[in-house]
Parts: sequence; structure tokens; C-alpha cells
Amino acid sequence: MSQQSQSAQPRPQQPTPPRSNRSQILLLLFGGVLPVLAFALVEEHYGVLWGTIAGMAFGFGEIIYEKLRLGKVSGLTWFSNALILGLGAVSLISQEGVWFKLQPAVLLASFGAILLGSSILKRPLMVAMAQKQRPDLPIAALGHLGKLNFRLAWLFFGLAAIGVHAALTWSVEAWAFFKSVGVLLLMIAYFAIEFGVQRWRLHKLKNKSDGDESR
Repeated sequence: MSQQSQSAQPRPQQPTPPRSNRSQILLLLFGGVLPVLAFALVEEHYGVLWGTIAGMAFGFGEIIYEKLRLGKVSGLTWFSNALILGLGAVSLISQEGVWFKLQPAVLLASFGAILLGSSILKRPLMVAMAQKQRPDLPIAALGHLGKLNFRLAWLFFGLAAIGVHAALTWSVEAWAFFKSVGVLLLMIAYFAIEFGVQRWRLHKLKNKSDGDESR
């Protein structure tokens, strides 16, 4: 009886393993791309009105997906899709798809403003984020991140300017390519240049230090 009663007792539930960060990384990289592609594809065949509606629907869908997948919606997703829904509504009222197409430029300019503002206030966002993850970072590394924070602000402003030009003058296909792929490629190219310049500076300092020691 005792063995049967023990076997009948419910087993304690195993703790649920933490959710992988894979979904968060994918959302960060590709968030906002689906509404752009939906707008471009639908607009080509059915016009600006239905293209805008499709883009807004996919923007709302991203919010629902992230809530169901991750249990919460990040601030970036809220802000990005709020722009999609807000500018999409303006496009529907004015019957001009350019307002919807300005969303990437507004988003990039907002990032630039946040970074620049944090630099002006002498509280660089990248430094704060790095210190949160690695409180033991050396002062030299924090100084480098502070300068990088300022340069990234102007990178985002430059990308935003390209985004405005793309929304106003480029074809829908070219604009969609810039938003979905072009921005990412330009940022990769920029960081490759940053990495190369830093390597060159370190190499130059090392050679200077070796020369001083040999004297």
C-alpha cells in the first residue's frame, strides 16, 4: 500500500529551462523587415492603399508574435511598430505611401538622437550598456566606447538621411532593399572600418613602443 501511495503521488515539476536568446536576436536583426516586404509586394499588385494595410497588419503581427514567443514585447518592437502603425494611418488618410516609407528613416534618426543626446549629457548609452554587462571594464575601454557612441550617432543620422531620400525618390523595390538589407550591410561595412582603424592604431602604438625600448 505504501509503495502504491508513493507512486500515486504527483511528481514535482521540473523547472522550465530559460528561453533561448535566439528569438530575441532574430527579432533584433529582422524586426520591421516583414512589414516592409509586405508593403512592397502588395503595393506592386494592388496599390498604395492595400500595401499600407498589409504593412500595418504585419507590424501588428510582429507585436503579437513577440508577446506569444517571448512573453513580453521589447521597447524597440513597440516603438518601431508604433511608427509603422502611426505613419501607416497617415498614409491611409492622405493616400500617400511615402509616409509609411518614412518609418525606417524616423527610426534611424531616433536612434541617432538618443546616442547623441547621451553623449552630450556625458552619459554615453554604449558605456552604460557595457558597464551593465561588464562592471570591471577598464577605463580605456570605456573611453573608446564613449567616442564610438558619438560616432555611431552620426552614422544613424547619415542612414536616416539616405532613408528619407529613398522614401521620396527611390522605387519601392529599392527602398525595401535599403531597409531590409542595405542598412545592415552599411553598418557591417562601418564596423569593419572601425575594427581596421583600431587594429592599425594598436599596431602603430606597438611599433612606437618597441622603438622607444630599443633606444
